[in-house]
Amino acid sequence: MKTMSRVIFGIVVVPVIGLVGAAIDYNHANAARTTMRYAIDSTGQRGAADGRTDQSVGLAWGWQSPVDDRPDPGTG
Repeated sequence: MKTMSRVIFGIVVVPVIGLVGAAIDYNHANAARTTMRYAIDSTGQRGAADGRTDQSVGLAWGWQSPVDDRPDPGTG
């Protein structure tokens, strides 16, 4: 009887460890998503407080928009 319970335990322990690992990964991904949402909200609030548009906030922080590299359609 001891051998049977050891076999069952060996079969059951693998999925349990997998589920624990999946729960840890999900928790980490959820925390990262929440951090990103707070960062995005903070950027929007900072731009709204200054009265600037999203593009001007990005440019003030050193981000470069791909639209800035295009030639002006009226010059051409």
